[in-house]
Amino acid sequence: MQRQDRILLGIALMLSSVVLFALVYVLVKELVARYPLAQVMFFRSALALLPAMALMARDPRGLALLRPSRPLGHLVRSFFGLVAMAAGFAA
Repeated sequence: MQRQDRILLGIALMLSSVVLFALVYVLVKELVARYPLAQVMFFRSALALLPAMALMARDPRGLALLRPSRPLGHLVRSFFGLVAMAAGFAA
């Protein structure tokens, strides 16, 4: 693949990600109006696990990919990620 093709692919992927993130937030706003915030967050996270599990299944290391090298840092990052998601969804 030539450099120009890779640049165009990068632009297309970035635009796609912007559209998909906007679509997710529109859907979240609609869902939060009908269902509790915690329930929407749970199902968003559960559905996000599907592609992650598919990628893990292809890797020969399997579940070993989930073992963090710094568990405390992983917990702190998870906490702040959860708070950020709740704040973004509730806004």
